[in-house]
Amino acid sequence: MKLRQHKGGHTESMATMVEIEPTRAALLQAIRASGMIGLPEPLTEDHLGVTFASIDTRNHWNTHIVTIKDWGVYGYTDGPMP
Repeated sequence: MKLRQHKGGHTESMATMVEIEPTRAALLQAIRASGMIGLPEPLTEDHLGVTFASIDTRNHWNTHIVTIKDWGVYGYTDGPMP
């Protein structure tokens, strides 16, 4: 699964893309490893939300938005979480 951070523009966002296993544990690990400032501590899988957003014609992703409870939008994946 592909994961990218939410940034000011699509090009900047795609530059942050990483490949991860399609699991909540891998998503959590990637978010922690991103170095994003101000994330809740301790950040757990219970903080994560992944919901369908749209089909993105720019990169042909089945885009799902990744949110962090009490924090906001982290970024996007190219598919749903199991």
